Amino acid sequence: MTRKGGCRPVVGTHRLQMARPRSGGGHIPIPGPPRPVGLAQPVALPALKGADPADIRARVRHLHFETLPDWSGSTFSVWGGDPNDVIGAVSVSVYLWLRRHGGGTAGVVPWGTIPASHLAVGPVPVKKNFKALKSAIRNRVNLGGNDLPAALRLAAERTSRLPADTVPVYWVPTDGIEAVTSSTHDAVNTLPPDSVHLLLIDPLHGCTEQMEDDWRSVPFGSVTRIDDLTVRTVATTIAELCADVMGLQLATPVHA
Repeated sequence: MTRKGGCRPVVGTHRLQMARPRSGGGHIPIPGPPRPVGLAQPVALPALKGADPADIRARVRHLHFETLPDWSGSTFSVWGGDPNDVIGAVSVSVYLWLRRHGGGTAGVVPWGTIPASHLAVGPVPVKKNFKALKSAIRNRVNLGGNDLPAALRLAAERTSRLPADTVPVYWVPTDGIEAVTSSTHDAVNTLPPDSVHLLLIDPLHGCTEQMEDDWRSVPFGSVTRIDDLTVRTVATTIAELCADVMGLQLATPVHA
């Protein structure tokens, strides 16, 4: 470099970049719990038959349909129970079915560690209070543990002033994971004979055979285990039960 040229600044650039390390193999993700596919939706149920239309509507108007949903923590579990709220969709399906046939009355008494009286609705006419009933059964809240006897006692208290000619159906959808005690027997006996119907919503059989036997020792009107947890199956089962207590039948059998 000559004196004439002098010292000149050196102009240049340098690009810094971190290279992605080579993978020794394919990435294997750790599987998580299965995710609910979405909120279950109500279905249209078959019509009633077995009497003329006017008589059917009269019988339905005398029916009271009380839902006592188990909102304990296990029913919300993605591993079992009812994570997609099939129970809520079933109740709404029955409300729509009753409304189509004359109405009747209905109520909701959610329960867990204690019965949630602040979330309970009814008894109210189905036709006039469909939105309130739908909101009560679908806006689920995790209520912790289990105390079915307390819920049955509350339901008995809330329905004690129904007219004498009312035909009541109390359906109890639960996973059945609760000890059956003398209080369970006593609470069922406070309600009209054969009016309380237990549905074991327990697809993974957390309710053991011994526990199921204990439930069957209680004087329920029926105890039904549901393994096919679909709205269609459960709702049709409940509609058949309601039809039977009214001396009617469904136009389409459940398993046709």
